[in-house]
Amino acid sequence: MTEKSVRVFISSTFSDFYHEREILAMNVFPRLREHFEKRGISVTEIDLRWGLTDEQTQTKSVIDSCLDQIKECSPYFIGLVGGRTGWVPSKEDLQSATCINHIFPTGLHKEMSITEIEFHAGAFSKNNELALFFINDNVLHHEEPALTLLEKVEATFPRSSSHYDDMALFSEAAYTSLVSVIDKRFPLASAQSDLDPDYQAQLACLHQHVDTYVSGNEAVEFALSLLEQGQNVYLYGEKGTGKSASVAYLATELDLGEEADVFFRFCGATDNSSSEESLFDALGRFLTKTYGATGGSGRDSLDKMLSLFASVTLSRPLYVLVDAIDQLDTGRNICEALFTLSDTHPLVTCLCSGTQKLPLGKSRRRITLDGISRHQAEQMVVRYLSDYGKQLDKQDNATLLEGAVSRKPLLLRGALNELRIAGKYDTLSEFVKSISSISSVIELLSHIVRRVQTETELIGCDPRSILRALEAIRSTHRGITEDEIIRICAIPTMLWVSLRSALKPFLLLTGGRMRFNHQLIEQGASLLLEKETSIRDEVGSSKIIEYEANPKTNDRICELAATYSTLDDRHRFGTILCDSDTLQALLDTEPETMVRYFSLFHDEESVIVEHVIGSVETLYANRRACEALSWILCRSGCFECCIAFVKRLKDRRVTSIELDSCLARTYYKQGALGYDNACSTYDEAMEHVERENDPATYAQLLFQKSIVLKSAGDQNTALEYTRQAATLYEKSNVEDHNRAWCLSSLGRLLFLFGEKGSEEALTVGLNMGERVCGLRSPAFARLLCFELHQIAAGNLDKADKLTNFSAETLLEFSGENPDYAWAMANRAVYYAYREDFFHAREANEICARINNKTVKTRDDKHTYSFTSKNNELVFDAIEGHSVENEFHQLLHDATKTLGPRHPYVANITANLGFIESVSNPHQAIERIEEAAHILDKAIKANCPDALYLKLCAAILTQSDGLSRSMTALLENLAESDFAMRALLSSETKVQPKVQMARNNGAELYFTPFALELLVR
Repeated sequence: MTEKSVRVFISSTFSDFYHEREILAMNVFPRLREHFEKRGISVTEIDLRWGLTDEQTQTKSVIDSCLDQIKECSPYFIGLVGGRTGWVPSKEDLQSATCINHIFPTGLHKEMSITEIEFHAGAFSKNNELALFFINDNVLHHEEPALTLLEKVEATFPRSSSHYDDMALFSEAAYTSLVSVIDKRFPLASAQSDLDPDYQAQLACLHQHVDTYVSGNEAVEFALSLLEQGQNVYLYGEKGTGKSASVAYLATELDLGEEADVFFRFCGATDNSSSEESLFDALGRFLTKTYGATGGSGRDSLDKMLSLFASVTLSRPLYVLVDAIDQLDTGRNICEALFTLSDTHPLVTCLCSGTQKLPLGKSRRRITLDGISRHQAEQMVVRYLSDYGKQLDKQDNATLLEGAVSRKPLLLRGALNELRIAGKYDTLSEFVKSISSISSVIELLSHIVRRVQTETELIGCDPRSILRALEAIRSTHRGITEDEIIRICAIPTMLWVSLRSALKPFLLLTGGRMRFNHQLIEQGASLLLEKETSIRDEVGSSKIIEYEANPKTNDRICELAATYSTLDDRHRFGTILCDSDTLQALLDTEPETMVRYFSLFHDEESVIVEHVIGSVETLYANRRACEALSWILCRSGCFECCIAFVKRLKDRRVTSIELDSCLARTYYKQGALGYDNACSTYDEAMEHVERENDPATYAQLLFQKSIVLKSAGDQNTALEYTRQAATLYEKSNVEDHNRAWCLSSLGRLLFLFGEKGSEEALTVGLNMGERVCGLRSPAFARLLCFELHQIAAGNLDKADKLTNFSAETLLEFSGENPDYAWAMANRAVYYAYREDFFHAREANEICARINNKTVKTRDDKHTYSFTSKNNELVFDAIEGHSVENEFHQLLHDATKTLGPRHPYVANITANLGFIESVSNPHQAIERIEEAAHILDKAIKANCPDALYLKLCAAILTQSDGLSRSMTALLENLAESDFAMRALLSSETKVQPKVQMARNNGAELYFTPFALELLVR
């Protein structure tokens, strides 16, 4: 879809100028394309060494075919002059050529070779001043027609005729002459585009992809009709099936000027476009520029984008198209997040594409792309080759279309490019047969590498330079320039140009930097280089030398950091933190990448802690940068670095609420060892906030502190702080996810303490959460997980539906992260309630696997590990397995690690008591009462959970012979009404405790404590 097109016809005898034509195809024209594509000019060579079918030759239409191409290419023409002029058509051949009379109006009065006819058509008959001629001075003998032609060329076009005696001189003369000719036709505009670089890169990507779209795809046309009807669409297909080209086509079809607006995004295809932040930032800029959107507040980029949408009123349709959305480096289902826009903005319609079968909500349509049909593949072959004035005969065409390579557009386009570049007339059929069987990207890349490596033998260079160039492109973060590739990989320029020409369909060039344009190509290159570990190290080391030696632009800085990370060079990575320009560039442009880099160090922070502290001297005057780096360190798990960094800032009198909040959060993430410091840091932050003038901020800090207190086991103070926070939130009139979480947490604590007002606070919190977050949102799903037992107490069907809903929602939006693990813990509980222990174990194993993979803090790792092991042993016990020894060991480890008064220890202690009810009833009663005592201290005396355990101990005390099996005990406790009636009807000491529980408004749990406490 470039606006300007240049097609250059190459005329000469074939065998005499084989090497010149090779240099034009593999060196000169690739350089020209790169030079002019930045200006929107496409350059194509028309080289008819092959491309005329047997039918054309047999019907004598070869002359017409050549002359038609010359006419279409006019005024761009290259004539190569040597010692011969080649084939001379017969009179019959000339009479069958319908174009001859247009070139020679008075008739052709003598025999003339096809080369002479082409020279007349392209230059002499029109006195074409843009025609170029190159004369080989190495020719020792000229045939008479060739000598005559040479003299005429030099006499008619002296200024555009160049002599050469070696191929290097010919290559440079051809390149500079063609640049000059094209510049005359399309002068370089003086004004530069005012488009932002990110949009320019995306626009270039759109143009590249739409040029590869093959019309007539029914699935894509159906998607277009659905979008026009306002239905959201998810375009699914395997890699290489044409999704990107389809999205580009749809974007151009839906762009109706003033009647509709189109936002498009190709994820992972341009600089820094693989993060959800870059997507939402780009969409935010679009909303601001197009509609004047204002605001943009929230806890993350998604919240900010949604608030921008809330600030505008749309008067015409807006189509949001995002390609390769599953390539975003996020755990959330961004596809579903975008689709929810249509729920609140009827004029917004979204299309996303991807390779994963994402779960979709209602009013969403999934359309599958299965590649292209034979007819579409044939269209693609004809269109591509015709652009270069070529076509295949019937047999070669059938061979190509019947091969595996024609199933996917990505492969077919690469194969056609290889055919155009490397196909030779005398071996064309064999070449077509070899590439037609290619069925994967790695096979195609291997074919290209092998072919280009044969050229290294001709010029005597290292064949591994080809692999180094491939690795340099594969490993680039923001893109790499050609001169960087040549220097880093020590690859000769001519050889690089040949490789670049072969890789052209797979490369995206933006701002002079190139990278692969498709994830499938990156993966294919990775597989090809998988065993070449020395190549990675060679290229990485050369990159470091290259980028350290040259001026540090933002691109080089990011490439340098990426290379340090790839090579796991932790010391060098740490040194960039002490360079102010480098660090600022990374904080401004690559925050998410910085989180990934620092995550490499969270288990070995000592390597960079001094560098982090040293960066204070670089950043202390820039508070915003200080806050950004502190949160990056916290999010990446480098807690010691974060604490040291913020403390050093405080020494330099750099303080803010944001820094205090980050420091407190970091202490909290350290687990039990950091709870006290977290609370004191929140106290310091609250000293900087005026409670009456900024109640929302003060409430947020209070609520965050209450979370710490609750984790530390101080439930009483946590309840008081949460109450205060809820009151301040009400005063502020703020409605956001923080307030919704605070209210639902208040409801949970009131429920835990058996106090009134629990249901009201919970209802208000959940309603607000649904209102501000959306029903299908990760924030609302987390609220459901947190309050699930209170919402569904006594109702298994409701509990089952809610646990399933929350788990599915969190998986869609967040992937397999700790939130989803939490939801699966809930699923395990309710599977166990239904005695479906197979699925209960499966859910518990998922929970354990995710937590072991994602939880970074030592304390949390132990907590989740103990919980998962506890669940596993409970399920074993219920099924009749002997687990007493394992439970004793678990209790010992948990007490040693978490302390004897931790709620998880109470959980394990109670479960061990249930287990021992068979073998040692007296010990069982003591353990259950000990667990109740721990909860009395951790929460309050006779809280519902503690009362429940005391009732269980009472039942054991009065059981027949103190020998009731655990299974029977669980069955007796399975129905709260049954247990309550049995206890109230007995004349025992437990009756006052039951009455006390009722007076406190407590609702006894209908399941064993062992299962109930599973999700805490």
